[in-house]
Parts: sequence; structure tokens; C-alpha cells
Amino acid sequence: MNNNKVPKLRMFITVTNVCDQHATAYAILPAFSNAYTKFKGLVKNINDGNTLLQGGSIGITDEKLAKRIIMADIGITVVSALKAYAHATNNVALIADTDITKDDILGCKETDADDICLHIHDLGGQHLAALADYGIVQADLAALSSSITSFTEKIGSPRKHIIDTKTVRANITKYFKEADSLLLNQLDNLITVLKTKAPDFYDAYQAARIIVDLGGGSKGVVEKKEG
Repeated sequence: MNNNKVPKLRMFITVTNVCDQHATAYAILPAFSNAYTKFKGLVKNINDGNTLLQGGSIGITDEKLAKRIIMADIGITVVSALKAYAHATNNVALIADTDITKDDILGCKETDADDICLHIHDLGGQHLAALADYGIVQADLAALSSSITSFTEKIGSPRKHIIDTKTVRANITKYFKEADSLLLNQLDNLITVLKTKAPDFYDAYQAARIIVDLGGGSKGVVEKKEG
């Protein structure tokens, strides 16, 4: 969340605290209750969105790398057995086909990494009967297949996170504008109706409406800018 929005959010939260503490005071004014319910919902939406923004794509990227390493480890186990079998049987074509290292899988583009491992998986399937003596069985190929799927599901995740973050930020901006509108056009007017009926609530509300910038200075209720 932008730093310039933080003081206003603090004010929003203070207003909700005051209103919650004086619920009986405005119970006599349904219009206030209805407007406040909408306002409180918008503040919750802002807080929920801000919580989502505390995450980042770094964790997603780290998870994807971890899955890539797992896929590479299993893939190299299978291809190593294939190499041994190819050399033992002097299968020149298979020797060339299995000229794959772990660095090849980890160092290439992520969209190529899964293709390399799929190729290893297919070769393993073609020679599965012979690979039993080399320590590779169907369960190993199943594990490789599962690791490939797990990795490919993560391809593009950081980008999706960035897109989602932009959406969250746009929603937060919208929620701020709607909350401002409710305060300025409804609650600030309706609180005046309650001034003589609930003076303690009126005073507490007005105090809560002051925007305090903890970085220095304060902005009073006189500031009526939306956004």
C-alpha cells in the first residue's frame, strides 16, 4: 500500500472503532447504520487486500526452483540408468539421446526444462523392461512424471502474481474512493443529526475523523479530498 494511504487507513480504522463502541447511539438512525455497515465492509476489503500485498513473487520463484531441482534429480537418476544401459548394449543412438546433464535441466529456459525431462521419461518408458536391472522401474517413471507436472504448474506463477497484485492495488484504490464518499457524503452529514442526541458519540467521531500522519503533522476533517 502506498505510504500516503496509510494515515487515511488509520483514520478509517479509528472511525470503525468509535462507531462500534457507540452502536447504541446510532441505532436510532437507520440511515447511519446502513452507511456505516457499507463503510466497515470497505475497510475490511482494504485490510484484506493489503494483507495480500504483503506477499511477493520471491517465495513463488523459490518454490518453483525447488520443484525444478526435484524434477532434475529424478530425471538424472533415470537418464543415468539409460546411459549405462546404452553403453552396455553399445546402443549408439541411445548414447547420443541420453547426453543430458543436471546442468542442462537447471540451466536452460524453464519451458525447456520440462521438455527435457519429458524426453527422459519417454526414453525410460521405451526401455523400461531392460532398465529393471539398472534400478529403474515404473514407480520411478511415475515419480518423474509427477515432478514434471508439479514443476510445470508453477511456470508463470510469478507473472500471475504480478498481475494479481495489480488487480488488488486497483481494487484497494476503488475501495478507498468508495469509503471516502461514504464518509464525506453520508456519515459526516448524519453525525450532525446525532450531535444533540448522542454528543459523546459526536465528539468521538469528529476526533476519529482527523487524519494523523505519524511522519509529521496532521490533517483535519476540513480536508475533503476523495481518493
